Amino acid sequence: MRRFLLSFFFIGIFFSTITAQSVTGTLRDGSEKTPVSNATVQLSSGDSSSNLSSVSDAKGIFIFNQVPKGDYTLTATSVGYETYVKVVSVADGNNDLGIIDVSKGAQSLTNVVIHGEAT
Repeated sequence: MRRFLLSFFFIGIFFSTITAQSVTGTLRDGSEKTPVSNATVQLSSGDSSSNLSSVSDAKGIFIFNQVPKGDYTLTATSVGYETYVKVVSVADGNNDLGIIDVSKGAQSLTNVVIHGEAT
């Protein structure tokens, strides 16, 4: 029984060291200091299988779970704001990027087609 518990303990330590990390942050309007909600936030690496995507919530918070350790490019985009790009290194545990101020900017949308019928 003692050997079983000792084995279980070491297996737990082993798996806790190989678990993936999390990355969090908050997007904020740089001039008004208000949250930027519904922004698309991406983490990408040289390996396309490690590309992750998230959307900021009403408070501007974005979260990536199960992120393998390594170097990534963080890209945040939202209509009305300039694209934010930063290289981040993901280490053990929760990697909190803190408050990220994004600048307002003009951003064009693609064509919009409206169809209507007269009655």
